[in-house]
Formats: sequence, structure tokens, C-alpha cells
Amino acid sequence: MKKSVLSLLCLAAFPAFAADLPPEIEAMKAITNAPLVKESEAGVDMESANDTKLRSGPYEYNVQMTGDRRKDEALRQTLSEWSIQLARPIRLPGKAALDREIGEKGISTAEIARGDSLHESAKSLLHLWFTWMREKLQETEWKNQVKLLSEEVAVVEKRVRAGDAPRLELNLARAAADQAKFAELQAEMRESVAARNLTVNYPEIALPEKPDPSNPTPVSESLDYWKGKILASNHAIRLAKSQAERALLLSRRSREDQIPDPTIGVNYSSEYGGSQKVVGGLISFPLPGDFRKAGAKSAAAAAEMALQREVDVRRKTEANISSNYIMAKASYNGWEKSREAADGMIRNAHLVSVAYALGEASLSDLLTARRLSIESQLASRLAQVDALETRYRLMVDAHMLWDYDEGKNTRQQ
Repeated sequence: MKKSVLSLLCLAAFPAFAADLPPEIEAMKAITNAPLVKESEAGVDMESANDTKLRSGPYEYNVQMTGDRRKDEALRQTLSEWSIQLARPIRLPGKAALDREIGEKGISTAEIARGDSLHESAKSLLHLWFTWMREKLQETEWKNQVKLLSEEVAVVEKRVRAGDAPRLELNLARAAADQAKFAELQAEMRESVAARNLTVNYPEIALPEKPDPSNPTPVSESLDYWKGKILASNHAIRLAKSQAERALLLSRRSREDQIPDPTIGVNYSSEYGGSQKVVGGLISFPLPGDFRKAGAKSAAAAAEMALQREVDVRRKTEANISSNYIMAKASYNGWEKSREAADGMIRNAHLVSVAYALGEASLSDLLTARRLSIESQLASRLAQVDALETRYRLMVDAHMLWDYDEGKNTRQQ
């Protein structure tokens, strides 16, 4: 699939794009092959068939044949008689036109629903990807910390052998290293769960050996900019609007149905052993009752529900845009602060480690500095991923990430 101009601009604006996300080819296959999308594609086929049904109408020809034997006592003979009747209900012209509109609206609604399912699939992929990345980076950080703490244990062992430190310090150092190993095992478990969740839902995605996320980019555009981008291409709002329009058509159709459709037909009969031929016509009207009135009221209520649902979807969408924008701005600022704090804690831990090796600091000081360094590095890593994900979430909602909408009228074979 060719990249749109907008996507190319996004790639130029975010040079580390590929490092933060799965390869675009894999992502596109994963998004378009998701069961949710396949279900919506079947929905388009279903509405296409439903459109054919509505255009054809629900009525069919009815053929009725009868045979009789008439016994004429005056003539002292038995006469064969038979009749045939052909009849069909006729849909009134206004109803037929509405049925065509309903069928067309059903197809367009299903196509919008397919676009919405593609969007939801992309959002789900993004969420699962960054959930896995968080766990993978935490696992990597704990591996690094286990290595550093093991080196600290080696330093303490040398000091104990040299008589420069009591054995209690060695026990404390080993306990700290064991705690880090336990945290590493927990991180490995969470990473395995996250990886499994991602690959089961999106088997097309191959997880990299070691993710290398880029430094986040600040959200410099205004809230109005993102609102304009997202609302202009929002499938949820378009879907709710299309469903409301279809509900209104169904309500009109139900009102029209309070006037029953007539049945017309012709009949031909042979009587008195064929000596008399009868040709006639028929027309019948059902007498409307409370059932049709209640149906019209029900359809009107359903239309009102759909209209209110459209209002609700629009409001929630606008609220989500604002909250996601605020989160993206705050996540970037939080990452900057956490990175500065982590850099300071790393330098401090290194200095205390050197001081301890020279006998100028206690083991308690070293372990405290190491713990603060671990916590700050983990917090910085998580803040980095949060800042990346919140920015990309805005881009997905604005259809500025992945080109799944380009092929909305095509199917994956």
C-alpha cells in the first residue's frame, strides 16, 4: 500500500518513527486482518444483501388452485369444477422509495463501521505494543541492575577478605542483589504475558530482541489543531450519525406501514363441467390495528435513542481528545523531569560506589544510592514510553499514523 502524503510528512517529522513502532507492513497486515475488522467486512456483505432484499420487497406471488365435484340432482350427473388464482401484495410507492434509501444507508453505515473497526484495531495494536515495550524495558533495566549489584557484591567480598568490612555488609549486599534478581524475574513474567497478549491478538507482529525507543517529541500544536484533525476523520461520530439517520428512515418507514399494503390478483375458474368459464379479479386491504401503531411508536423511540447516542458519542469524543492532548503534554514534561532526576541519581550512585570502594562511604549509603538510582531510571523509562504512546495515540486518532484508511474499499485476500 502506498503511503499517503500526510504519512510521509509524519515520517519526516518523526525520524525515529520506526524505532518506536512495529514495521509498517507488519502493522498494516495486523490491523486489517484483525477479527474485529473481518467481522465488519462481513457486515458490509450482509448490508449489501439486505439492500437487495429491500429493493425486491418482502412480497411474492401466491398461486392458489382448487378442485371441486358438483353433483346436480336435476341433471342426475356429477360435474368437475376447478379454479386458479394468482395474487400478490403490492408495496405502495412511498414505501418502496424508503426501502431503497434504508438499504443504501445500511451499506454506507456498514462501510463506516468497517473504518471504525480499523481505527479500533490500530488503537488496540498501539496499546498492546507499548504495554509490551514498558515491560520489556523494565526487564532490561532490572537485568542491568542485577549486573551492577553483582559487581557491588564482588567489591564487598574483596573488602571482607581484606578485613576492611564486616561480613554483615556482605550479607546486606547479597540481599540487595537477590532482591534485584527477584524483581528481574517478575519483570520477565510480566514481559512474557504482555508479549503473549500482543502476538496472540496480532500474530503478524514480530517482537524485536531489544526495543530502542527514541526520545519523545513535544506536542507543540494547539488543542484546536488536534480537535480539527481528529474530528474531521472520526469514524465513531460518523457511525453514530449514520446510524441515527438510518433510524430516522426506519421510523418514517414504520409510520408509512400504518397504511397496509393491498393485495391484488386475478382468478379463473371452470364450472359445471367446463360449460361455464369465470374470470375475475380481487383486491384486499388488511385492517390496521394497535400492532402497527405500536410499531410506529417503537421505531420513533429508537430513532430518538439513536439521535441522543450521536450527541453522546460526539461529546465523549471531544472530551477524549482534550484529555489525550493534556496527557500527551503532561507526559512529555514528566519525562523531561524524570530524565533529569535519573541522570542525577545515576551520577550520585556512581560516586557513592567509588567512595565505598575507597572506604569513604558506608554500605548503607551505597545501597540507598543504588535503590534511588534504580527507581529513578525505571520511572524515567516508563515516563519515556508514556510520552511516546500518548503522542502516537493522538496521531492514530487523527489518522496520521498508518495508512489503513487508504484501502477502506479493498479487502485483504
